[in-house]
Amino acid sequence: MIELEEEMESLRHENRQLREQNEDLHAQLLHDSVERGRSLLAEGQPSLLEELNGKDTIEVIKMHTFSKTKFLANERAERARNVQSEIARLYQRNFDTGHHNAPRNFGDKRRRA
Repeated sequence: MIELEEEMESLRHENRQLREQNEDLHAQLLHDSVERGRSLLAEGQPSLLEELNGKDTIEVIKMHTFSKTKFLANERAERARNVQSEIARLYQRNFDTGHHNAPRNFGDKRRRA
């Protein structure tokens, strides 16, 4: 019974230390985030408010649409690269295992009766 109590006390102590480390890391992360924010402000880049000031609603919508379109295009390109990599990997695996010929209806989406 004494061993269990000692182990429990040891675990409580370790838990306290881990909580303190967690708090320290959290404080460090917050400090680093604040410093990064200050650094960005010091660089003199215009804020979103300054960027949008004087623009009418149509211009803002166009800017948003352009940004969204660019983001989606990058996302599609990344997915296409992933698909191409997967296809290349599968072909290489088939080649390595001696399955050189793809099925004749490979890529044919029509169902055969």
